[in-house]
Amino acid sequence: MFLGCIIHSLLTVISFTAIQLRANETTTDLDEKYTADTTAKLTTKATELTTEATELNTEANELTTEDMELTTEATEPVTDPPEKVNEETTQTKPPSRAQMDDLTSFDDKVYCKFQANSYSCSNARLKRKYYYDIQLNQCIRFDYGHCKHSYNMFDGRRECFDACEDEYSHQVINVTANVYCRFQPDFGDCHMYNPMWYFDIIDMRCKGFSYSGCGGNDNRFRNVEKCLSVCSHAVKHTEEE
Repeated sequence: MFLGCIIHSLLTVISFTAIQLRANETTTDLDEKYTADTTAKLTTKATELTTEATELNTEANELTTEDMELTTEATEPVTDPPEKVNEETTQTKPPSRAQMDDLTSFDDKVYCKFQANSYSCSNARLKRKYYYDIQLNQCIRFDYGHCKHSYNMFDGRRECFDACEDEYSHQVINVTANVYCRFQPDFGDCHMYNPMWYFDIIDMRCKGFSYSGCGGNDNRFRNVEKCLSVCSHAVKHTEEE
């Protein structure tokens, strides 16, 4: 009986010791896990703080750069804005009267409006040429009489079209009677029918035509007297050289 009690006591002590060891192991495991978790959290937090510090440092550098740029701009000398160019002084000067009166100084915008010149200026045989008719918008054949300044004159129909098809409609300004009295009569762009007079360079007299009321050119007069007084002395035929 006594021996049984001793054995029971020993078993109890052994069981308690085993429980105590397990408890110690569990505590150790928990301590290690807590330590590992805590270390990981602290490491993550430290990394975040380092990143924030880097970003703040970058922003500080950017602000420093901006301050330097502003300082540089402030120290740069102030220059006056460029002066506005006076458009009136840069515009092309109007041609002189000598230039406006010089028949050789123009281009097809003017020449394609000229009348076909069949006036005979020599005893030479007439030549067959083409001129641009501004009313028909076509190149028409005519007989050339060897007069100087016969500019609306071409050897072939194709050459005539190439020169005048896109040029005849341009408005012509700043020309003298020596030029516009040679223009073909131009009906204009509106729809009225006003009796007017133009100077015919072949017959050297004024003839009637209808004017629409707008557009046209300056070879247009309200009466025959004005037409003759302006153009009969302005247009002179001379033989070509």
